[in-house]
Amino acid sequence: MRKPAFILLALSLAACSFQGGEPVPTCRVDAATFEARIPGFGELKAARTTKIEVPATLRSRQRLAWLVDEGMPVAENEVIARLDPDQLARKKRSTEDAVKRLDLQLKDRVRDLEKERRAVQSQIELLALEKADAERFAPQDTALFSRHEILDAQVDLELLETRIEHAEARLARYTQRAETEIEILRLERRTEEVKLSQVRQALGSLEIRAPHAGVFFPEKNWRGEKTGVGSTLWPGRTIGELPELSLMEARIQILESEAAGLEEGLEVSISLDAHPDRRFAGTVTAVQPVARTLTWRNPVKYFEIKVELAETDQDVMKQASQVQATIFVTKEEAVFSVPNQAIFNDSQGAWVYVLQGQDFVKRPVSLGQHNLARTVITDGLDQGEQVALVPPGEAGEEVD
Repeated sequence: MRKPAFILLALSLAACSFQGGEPVPTCRVDAATFEARIPGFGELKAARTTKIEVPATLRSRQRLAWLVDEGMPVAENEVIARLDPDQLARKKRSTEDAVKRLDLQLKDRVRDLEKERRAVQSQIELLALEKADAERFAPQDTALFSRHEILDAQVDLELLETRIEHAEARLARYTQRAETEIEILRLERRTEEVKLSQVRQALGSLEIRAPHAGVFFPEKNWRGEKTGVGSTLWPGRTIGELPELSLMEARIQILESEAAGLEEGLEVSISLDAHPDRRFAGTVTAVQPVARTLTWRNPVKYFEIKVELAETDQDVMKQASQVQATIFVTKEEAVFSVPNQAIFNDSQGAWVYVLQGQDFVKRPVSLGQHNLARTVITDGLDQGEQVALVPPGEAGEEVD
């Protein structure tokens, strides 16, 4: 990952020399093109990836019965996975049995209600006839009937009226209770019908199909285990991903300590580890706001950037292909730059040691952009001057 930095350092030292036997190595200041680059590494990913999930309509845990092979191309609407139908088939049979049982109970309860209604109604009709006869033939003439006979007839008539009222009230109570029971049974049946409809819909969701063409990759759990046949999955659980490989992008990791100047819009050059002779241009489209570790075992932090590629060559660009990247932070023409080790600083600012005659003079400088090997000097140096690469005092030289 740091090879470009070493190359830049070697190139900068190649321009340096030892002055006339002096023990202090120096470097000549010349106007040249300066580039700040950031190295990175990562992998290719599809720009469009669809998560394949267990349908939420299933409402219970499901067992994966069949799954397409990892890395297998699939066409739109092609089956990717099948869930075990046994559990839902059993539930469908039990729900259908519950509906049939409730139908029989409803039929029996309606028949019982009708039977009781007819029996009580017949009783009420008979009592009404008895009442009519009693009213018609009731003794009323005190000349023909004794007062005792007249009172007995009135009591019998009142008794018939009471019996009719009682029968009517009993029929009303029984009818209300029976109709309530029937309504409860109907509600239970409707509930079972809803369950049956849901089961039938779920049975139709056991085949999970590709929403678009792509290549399937199974999901991994926190232990790194891939989802496979026999896995038990909850509704909404991700089974895998279906990337569409016609348009690829790169996810690049940048070491936190080397991320100075990293921002969206920068140009990027990508090379594939499997095809190092091929390079692809791209642009930074997103920068992760916080640096993170790649694994819990390694505390080193990286920024992740997303790179939009100018082209996608499906013959060589594959999902998860490893890549190396160079991000071009800045480029300046005809500027002075010196190796980073030639610059010294403290709280008062930065300076270099410039060779004047046989002595080195400490001279303040203004700094510009920098990369892993060199730093631009915006003020303080002239063309052709020599600067020390180490503090001259450490080599036994006196410094003014």
